[in-house]
Parts: sequence; structure tokens; C-alpha cells
Amino acid sequence: MSSHKVWRDVRSFSQKKLRDFGFRKSQVLESLIETELYDFLDSFGKLAIGCGGIVRIENTFTIPVVNVIWNLVFGF
Repeated sequence: MSSHKVWRDVRSFSQKKLRDFGFRKSQVLESLIETELYDFLDSFGKLAIGCGGIVRIENTFTIPVVNVIWNLVFGF
């Protein structure tokens, strides 16, 4: 099997799975991301107040991003 065929097969499979999980169905993904964003902003605000307004943000965005990916892969 040529590498071109493998790449095409993987790309096709990936696109199909992304469509199954809501890719190009913005309402579903938008709602999921919006919910995660509101949760993030709420917890970030509480953290900033508790730390006197100084917050280190190196790993702050990791959890919301992982949560969105988790929901895409394992269901809503």
C-alpha cells in the first residue's frame, strides 16, 4: 500500500469521524465550547479573586481544551 493511499484513507476516516462528532454542525460544537468557556471564566474569576488578582496562566487553558476534546471523542 503506498503512503499516498494510507494518507488518503486516514484523512477520509478522520473527516468522517469529525463529522460524526459534530464537525460542521456548529450548534452542537458551539454549545459545547460555550458551556466549557463559561465554566472556565467562572473558575478563573474565583481563582483571580482568591490570589489577589495575580494568576499564573501557563497551564490554565489545558483543562478546558481537554474537556472539549474528551466530549468530542467520548460523547456529549
